[in-house]
Formats: sequence, C-alpha cells, structure tokens
Amino acid sequence: MVPRTAQPPYSYSWSPATGLSNPNVVNPACSVTTTTTYTLTVTDANGCTDTDQMNVTVTPSSVATLISSVALVNFNGVPTFYQCGSTPTVPFNFTDPGGTTAGSTYQISWGNATPNYSANTAPNTTVHIYGQGIYTLTYTITDANNCVSTATYQVFFGSNPAVGLGNPGNTNVCAPDLAHLSHHRHDQQRGRNHLHGELQRR
Repeated sequence: MVPRTAQPPYSYSWSPATGLSNPNVVNPACSVTTTTTYTLTVTDANGCTDTDQMNVTVTPSSVATLISSVALVNFNGVPTFYQCGSTPTVPFNFTDPGGTTAGSTYQISWGNATPNYSANTAPNTTVHIYGQGIYTLTYTITDANNCVSTATYQVFFGSNPAVGLGNPGNTNVCAPDLAHLSHHRHDQQRGRNHLHGELQRR
C-alpha cells in the first residue's frame, strides 16, 4: 500500500524472501511450500515507508500412488506391475494407499483402450482385466484446489514359457525364468536334427 503523499520512484522489499522469484519487485512469483505470511515494505523517494502483509496458505495436495497385490519392479526406469499366466487375460487390482480426500477426483487411464476409471473416491482394490502385453497406466488426482498429481506405471502380463514345439508359448518370458534353446548336431544314423529346449530358473 503506497501512502497518498508518497513520491515516486518506489522501492519494494518482501520479507521473508523464501519462495519468491525476486523479493525486490512489486509482483514476485511465489513458490513457497508451506503457509507463509509475507510483509511488503514500500519506500518512496523521500525515504518514507509503509508496510502491508499478505498470507499465502498452502494446502497439502494428494500424491498419486498406486499399489497392487501383484509384483512391482522397475523396468527401464518405470515402475511396472507384472504377473504371468497361461490364460488369455488376467485381473490386476489397484489401491491408492492414501485413500480418499474430500473434494478430489480420481482418474485412471488403463492404457488398453478401455473406459477410464473416474470417480470421487480413490481406487481401493479396483480390478481391471488385461490381456498379454505391456501397457502404460496413468493415475491422476485433482484436488479441491485444482492441484493435480499424476503417476505413470507400466502393466505387464506375459505367458509362462511352454514346453515342446506343439505349444511354443510366446516371446514374453517372465523373470526370473530364462529359456534356453540348443540345436544338436546332425544324427548321421537317423538322418535328422534334434531341437532341445530347457527352462532354467534364476
């Protein structure tokens, strides 16, 4: 607030300077992380001063996080939920350990071209069906103050390695299984080659 008898030019000083882009301009950007009361001191050309205060209230926002009963590993820097099986599809369940915050909305983009989860309550053992493959799941929370928190995961479902050429399975081999194939030498007496496969567990 500038007094009516003040003479320009004016200088400005915000205190504390914590979280401010520049404490000596009239409109600094503020990125404080805790509730803070700022005092603005305005000084005119005659050395006269006036002060005013502004309170910036910081409301903690939710942090988007999902857990599941299935395994969670780090794959190429991305947290990945994974499981293996012999069926075409398998259920995955997801829970937000932070629970529901009043006024917030929750959305999960499943990554497999199915309708999103969208609700005013956080997912709690929410089940989604995935086929074999790897998918990108995005979880977004928007709170009552329109603060947004987003987390990205991958979801992987692979088949267990099969035995024999009649049922070869697929190339999505699940850790810690390591499939080895070896081609034996030609059998001169029987006139045929032999393909041998074995599964090693690490």
